[in-house]
Amino acid sequence: MSIKIPKKYYPLFQQAGEEKILPKHTVVFSQGDTATKLYLLTKGRVRAYFLSPSGQSTTLEILEAGRIFGDTAFLGRALCPVYTETLRESHLILCSAEDALPLFCAHEELMLLLLQHMTEATNRLVHQIDRLIHYTSEQRLADFLLQESETTENELSFTHDNLAECLGLNRVTVSHIMKKFADQGFLENGYGKIHLKNKQGLAQLLPYPSIGTNRG
Repeated sequence: MSIKIPKKYYPLFQQAGEEKILPKHTVVFSQGDTATKLYLLTKGRVRAYFLSPSGQSTTLEILEAGRIFGDTAFLGRALCPVYTETLRESHLILCSAEDALPLFCAHEELMLLLLQHMTEATNRLVHQIDRLIHYTSEQRLADFLLQESETTENELSFTHDNLAECLGLNRVTVSHIMKKFADQGFLENGYGKIHLKNKQGLAQLLPYPSIGTNRG
């Protein structure tokens, strides 16, 4: 599951920080930047990804509204471990670690959400490594679709190019697998839209269930 900040807390972050609206395909921060801000995404979509020295990108996560990121700022002059880029126009609230920390200390629910977020992020990274090393291309794609649909009504907004970027696969490979999944009745596939019809069928392709995820 993805840990999200309830909308009732947005005004507190607005009081503690500043709001920004960023156009599509804007880099929020780069891998190696000094981490100075905590970000709350209130609208839009942001991709967090690694970039290798050869220029190969690997997506770590797609962030939706309600997600916080940039929490490396709490470490003090730490470096950002990933790039983050808007996938559509996105609304953000930026807070310094010093201004954000009192919010979490004053509200027990917020502090619990922050701890859950950090734990979930660690679990997700461990699973990403496992998926890259041990899963076949079909299993990678099935696992990603299931993971991303945990907080949606089985409707996903991804093109085949998006999926290829997220999984480090060739676009032709992704298109071939998606057609196979559609033929097997697992999903319906349109341009930029995916409707999952049989999540249990996709889950049966995986070598084992993912820890802390709901495959129902």
